[in-house]
Amino acid sequence: MQIDLILLWPNNCDYPLWRQFIRDNRNRLNRVIIVFTETNVLPKFQEFVQKNMMEDNVTFITNRDHSGNEDWRDVATNEALKYSDSEWVWFTEQDFIINDSKFWQDVQQLATVEKSIAVFQDFGAPSGALRRMHPCCWFLHKTILSQIKKDFSAKPPEYDHFGCIQKQLHEKGILTAVIPENTYLHLNGLSHNWYLIQNGQKPIDYNPGQFKLWLTECLKVRVPLLDSWKNTAKRYLESNKSN
Repeated sequence: MQIDLILLWPNNCDYPLWRQFIRDNRNRLNRVIIVFTETNVLPKFQEFVQKNMMEDNVTFITNRDHSGNEDWRDVATNEALKYSDSEWVWFTEQDFIINDSKFWQDVQQLATVEKSIAVFQDFGAPSGALRRMHPCCWFLHKTILSQIKKDFSAKPPEYDHFGCIQKQLHEKGILTAVIPENTYLHLNGLSHNWYLIQNGQKPIDYNPGQFKLWLTECLKVRVPLLDSWKNTAKRYLESNKSN
């Protein structure tokens, strides 16, 4: 598989564990395309991230201004696609963590069967309900993208981001292979939790201990860490040792 990775990056966050993942797995990917999005929240990490990922051969884009009736994620994703020239695109998020070496083997195998491969959410959905294909990890072949409208926006309450893509695939009868659940971990609220602890607030614990474990693992990375980020993480972990 020739794969381009597309990732949107809020400029008030850093994800050291993800940066380490890219450093360790860069040879698996053709292009790595990161689109920074404006959050209007301080501090900004964009300059630090770009400087410290230079050796990873990343294409960096700053999301263009968009009007009030445009969806920020749709704008950013379509902008990133302009730089993609591989047969496959991997849409992912920084809270998606591969935790099994079989992940890539499984994806390669599934790619011989289907041209859409994704993580599914809502496995407890009512019978007959359409489970959500989640953009935290979704591989799409360019032949699929060429057949559909590239609308990645959310349209609540009908669907969330990438919901229009799933709807079009469903209507066209295009099947999506399911990535085994035991090969990955998808964290919830990672960026929001970082924002909360940075401002001295308590994070939302969607799954007890996961956010603390993520911070702990981030502090072990070999890629550079910004001192202010490191101090915030250590301060939170130190004050929540017994929780």
